[in-house]
Amino acid sequence: MQRKNQYLEKAAVRLSRIKAHHHVLELGFGPGIGLSAAYKLVKEGEGKIYGVDHSSYVLKHAFTSFRKEIREGKVELYRSDVINLPFADNTFDRVFHCNCFYFWADLEGVAKEIHRVMKPNSLMVTTLSLSSLQQSKTQGHLPGTNTDVLNYMVALENASFSNVYIEYLKYKDIPYQAIFAEADKKLVDK
Repeated sequence: MQRKNQYLEKAAVRLSRIKAHHHVLELGFGPGIGLSAAYKLVKEGEGKIYGVDHSSYVLKHAFTSFRKEIREGKVELYRSDVINLPFADNTFDRVFHCNCFYFWADLEGVAKEIHRVMKPNSLMVTTLSLSSLQQSKTQGHLPGTNTDVLNYMVALENASFSNVYIEYLKYKDIPYQAIFAEADKKLVDK
């Protein structure tokens, strides 16, 4: 799993255009590839990397892997469900995730929660491989999941994200996709 998705994790970080002063959240950080890549971009600045994963097993290993970065105060890790994020409103400049939204039962509810913790005009990047996703679905590896990219994008728009679009990209000869969304706080009904 780690090597298979490594290019997607690194692409999500690169496409997020993270600056040294940004506060960045990775959803579903798994083996920590994205956390590590994002940390390298903020370690010399005022920024900080946050990670959320629902798995206590993953969290335990990440605490070990990122011991130094946590002690430095540059990385914080949480065990949490994405529908109830443990952060204040308007916390993050960037949010990214790879292969996560399929497992969110309430796409629009999660999208609203992510929007809540993002700063105005901040960016979220989602990376995935539609071909790998279709293959996994065909082989029965993702029963009961929501793998429809259009449904995800509509949920983002319904949660007040703007400029929601997908790009078709390649890593070497491997096609993958990136979905971009901006947290437009003006669209939120008060």
